[in-house]
Amino acid sequence: MTSTKAHDPVAAAKALAPQIRAARDEMQSRCRLPRPLAEVMARAGLFQLYAPSAIGGPETDPLTAFRAVEELSKVDGSVGWCSFVASAVSIYAGWMPAELGRELFGQPLDIRVAGSFRPTGQAQAVDGGYKIGGRWNYMSGVDHANWLFLNCNIMDGDCSVPMPVLDAEGIPVTRMMIVPADDGVIEETWSTLGMRGTGSNDLVIEETFVPEERSYLLYGPSPLEGPHYDPRTVTVTSWALVAANALGMARGAMDAFVRLATESGSTASPTLLRDRAPVQTTTGEAEAIISGARAYVLDAVGAVWEAACQCLRPRTAGFASEAGNHPRHAGVGAGREPAVLCGGHQRRPRTQRSGTLLPGRPHRRAAHSRPALQLRVRRSGASGANAGRARMVARRKGRFPFTITLSEAKGLVVRRRLGLEAEPYYYVEQRDSSADASE
Repeated sequence: MTSTKAHDPVAAAKALAPQIRAARDEMQSRCRLPRPLAEVMARAGLFQLYAPSAIGGPETDPLTAFRAVEELSKVDGSVGWCSFVASAVSIYAGWMPAELGRELFGQPLDIRVAGSFRPTGQAQAVDGGYKIGGRWNYMSGVDHANWLFLNCNIMDGDCSVPMPVLDAEGIPVTRMMIVPADDGVIEETWSTLGMRGTGSNDLVIEETFVPEERSYLLYGPSPLEGPHYDPRTVTVTSWALVAANALGMARGAMDAFVRLATESGSTASPTLLRDRAPVQTTTGEAEAIISGARAYVLDAVGAVWEAACQCLRPRTAGFASEAGNHPRHAGVGAGREPAVLCGGHQRRPRTQRSGTLLPGRPHRRAAHSRPALQLRVRRSGASGANAGRARMVARRKGRFPFTITLSEAKGLVVRRRLGLEAEPYYYVEQRDSSADASE
């Protein structure tokens, strides 16, 4: 395995692009990652981005992990998905004693996890541990996994007909079991139109023994300390990568379209796609959705991570928890939805800015943006060449005020990319709103 000390997972993900492209046909036909590609990804640490440093893992921060999964997903969504799932589950290796983790997963660390948090298996307490069995579906990456993290309902063995053990509130008690991959049998049930390379097949275990020390309460306290293992933020940290997967696929699709638009026309017309007004407008709208959603996620997750690192209560946890869903909708609708002004509060240094691109007149466009953003638009009073400038103070559901500027000049971002002449696009740039919050 690659050393985790000086390893750059983003660079490693970028370097894999040619090999991923070469493996696409095999992924499509066999519904799994090819073994050579999976082995290279494992050596690059791309299945264990969140594995604890206490057991020899990289314990990557969520923003760096986001960018690594995003790079993989730009090339192929299935590859990014497999990296996301294995890495998200690898953080839960921190719920066992570090000595045991080092013993189980080896040194250098090699943990390639497939798992399920859905308790579709059963576990019965026996001397020294648990006897488990069951079926778990949608086990992405199970073909190249070496360990399984499987949630099970604890069953009452004293009953003639086993019944789930319930807690004081009447909820079934579950426990996560760590099982060698060879203990299960893969049933090939994954036959889809998209994401075929994830190999999200079923896994069946008739019966196997799991020692007590290789099990834990999924949402109990971790023996390790650090922001990765804070019970208030662990879900945001681990599952931010699903947003990276969606946004990476959206960016990859956008890049592919731009190449197409600048190289050819169509059957009905020799005019390049880039030179057609509807294409120019849709390109601007799609760029707005993709880049806006990405800024939303990075800002929200970054704010929660900063709070967790400072041992503060993450006041934005509710806001950040929405980040996993928002970009998935943005990725799907990037080519057909109206442009959206997306952003968030700026808890990090004010030098960081994010922006999106909108077609049309900015003061009119704002009035038709999604209602989640309540905008007040004010003309700057300029005239002539600067008449297209406006300033807005935006509030999202009454929280996180921020000021953004609409500038025709910044519209060159998309125009230059497509090689177009001047078109009425406006760049939306997020700025500090401290002075404007009371307006």
